[in-house]
Amino acid sequence: MSIFISYAKEDTEFAHELYSALKARGLEPWMDKPPAPYQADGLIPGEDWRRRLSEEIRRAVRVILVLSSTSIAKVGYVQNEFRLALEAMAYMPPNTRFAIPLLIEDCTPPDLVVGSISLANLQWTNLDEIEMDVFLNMVEADLGR
Repeated sequence: MSIFISYAKEDTEFAHELYSALKARGLEPWMDKPPAPYQADGLIPGEDWRRRLSEEIRRAVRVILVLSSTSIAKVGYVQNEFRLALEAMAYMPPNTRFAIPLLIEDCTPPDLVVGSISLANLQWTNLDEIEMDVFLNMVEADLGR
């Protein structure tokens, strides 16, 4: 039951905290460059990283989209990860929860639409309004744990 963490490089510190918190709850987070001592669980030297990221998104039971003023405005692969998550949802039954937008600072989620799936239509969680533990409790409940 992998949980893919999509984040901008500038938000690595937060992504590491999220990874560790999910791991501490017995969940199976995945990110390209996890924190110590889990580095070997991410990408390995020489690996085709684009292929692996795409595979991990498709394999995941949830994708947490870490949204910050940086990640929503950045030109880079994080934008592709957002699109891949929404694209994967297009193949799922209606009302399936898959992409979980998580605002780590005050910002407006982008008006990103892939097929019939709109990021703006997905309920997001703002960590300015709730504690991280509450968010993690919601993720666990959503996964039936």
